[in-house]
Amino acid sequence: MTERVSVFTSGQSDEDKIGRFIGGSSVSVVSSVIAGLFALGWAALMTRALGKEDYAIVGPYMQVFWIISTVVSMGIPHTLITFISHNAETDFEGARDIARQGTRLLLVFALAFCVLAAAAAAALHASGARDLLVWLCLLMILCIFSRQMFFSNYAALAGLQRMDLLSLSNIMFSISLPFLSLGYIALARRCAPGDDRFEVLAGTGGIGTAALISWLISLLIVSKTRMPARVLLTHSGPLTRWKQILTFGWTANVALIGNTVVSMLPPILVSYVMAQALGWYGPDRAANRAQAGVFSCAFTYAMAPMLVMGLTFALIPAMSEAESCGNRRLLNRYFNTSVKYCFSLCALITAIYAAVIGEFVHFFTGGEYAVESVHALTLVMEMGIAASALFFLFLSMLIGLKRPAAAAWTVVGVILIEMSAMALTARFTGSLIATAAAVAGSLAAGAAILLYYLTARVRLVLRWGLFVPPVISALAAWGACMAVRPQGLTGFLSACALGVPVFFITDGLLGGFEPSDLATVRGTLQSLRMGFLAGPVNAAECVFKLSPFYPREENES
Repeated sequence: MTERVSVFTSGQSDEDKIGRFIGGSSVSVVSSVIAGLFALGWAALMTRALGKEDYAIVGPYMQVFWIISTVVSMGIPHTLITFISHNAETDFEGARDIARQGTRLLLVFALAFCVLAAAAAAALHASGARDLLVWLCLLMILCIFSRQMFFSNYAALAGLQRMDLLSLSNIMFSISLPFLSLGYIALARRCAPGDDRFEVLAGTGGIGTAALISWLISLLIVSKTRMPARVLLTHSGPLTRWKQILTFGWTANVALIGNTVVSMLPPILVSYVMAQALGWYGPDRAANRAQAGVFSCAFTYAMAPMLVMGLTFALIPAMSEAESCGNRRLLNRYFNTSVKYCFSLCALITAIYAAVIGEFVHFFTGGEYAVESVHALTLVMEMGIAASALFFLFLSMLIGLKRPAAAAWTVVGVILIEMSAMALTARFTGSLIATAAAVAGSLAAGAAILLYYLTARVRLVLRWGLFVPPVISALAAWGACMAVRPQGLTGFLSACALGVPVFFITDGLLGGFEPSDLATVRGTLQSLRMGFLAGPVNAAECVFKLSPFYPREENES
């Protein structure tokens, strides 16, 4: 089929490709922000509707879902992204064949998980386990099968670098999630009032239904490309590429599983093991469950830096394509551009968190969590997750560069460091903040290791000066947020309304943006038929040009 020419589909020069990357990254980050707002809405609704004790089950269940979905996928989605983009320009029929066979392998692993989960549920029932555990196990079948099939469409869109369509596909899960979970909880209370088991199942049931909806919608979206669903779902012919897919995939999967474990393990370990099983955070079971709920809540509200993971959607296929062509100049530009924007967004989020996060959590949980108990804890967790975002960015680069083994070994090491640090701090201090600091330190160490590998071993060239403008801009944004003395929702919104523009204006005046960046944003808006929004971009550029630090020509590696 003929695709509409846009920044996402046209151009073969380096400038066109870097423009496609920046445009795709911008759209992906915006869609991640939208998805994150709905995920935040889900967390706010669940913490209010379920309370600390029940949310201590529902919150970690989401993390379990992410971990299992990564394990079952066996690295196939990222393998498909890498090799579809590798072949898309030179051997498109080969790219289609890889996508078809990868989809078939995803289906095989999905069905295998369904059988194992059903057997586990039967074993739990026979052992006399609580009915809640049995139903949670069965519910995971719907969650994982739908997610596996979604991954096929996700890989096709990412491999073709259609980040506009991929972003639309990605947000469907988060948009539908809060409405479904809240609706199910209301239904449970009507049918079985006072039964906490049904409320927990209702909250988690929204996850499974949202996964199903996102898969079905992605089937329609992928049909807008040169690799429609009817091609992906063709299962005839031999699996001639299974060895290639799985050989690369299992190593990539170790890295991806490990990264998911590193990112999602803390609330699971704190809630299920160190608090409730070992009782390290309080004098009795009730106190430990309450502490586990506080940690899970802080972890949930600290997830904002993960919004920058939208950068990785565009990064893996872009770097794979550049690596296949041996284009070192383009690789260095992708490297510096992605690091600059990832670090900048994390710095902005950290500045806002430092000023307002306690009030934010207090308001959105209906006063369930006091400001003094969650502000510092959530801020420390946010710093750790910001380090995790950089860690995943570097890991994605190594997958795109077809060096997943280095990422895998580093991830395994970071998991051991993180678990040991968490256990030691929890056992000897009994402090949630100390545990959160252990998590943050472990993730920062992992990011530093991968950055060293990329610069020293892969020999990508990093412009170290790119870190200076975001740090100064973050301090300016924090000062602006604190100037309004944020209290309550009004104070929070006022702080954000002041802090965000202060950050970007300061960053632009210090040379944090380049002319090509702003030109790409305008081109992206035109491609999305939103050119009428280019006015603020033009105004910002006029302001930036007043600064002696604003680059008059594009910096190149």
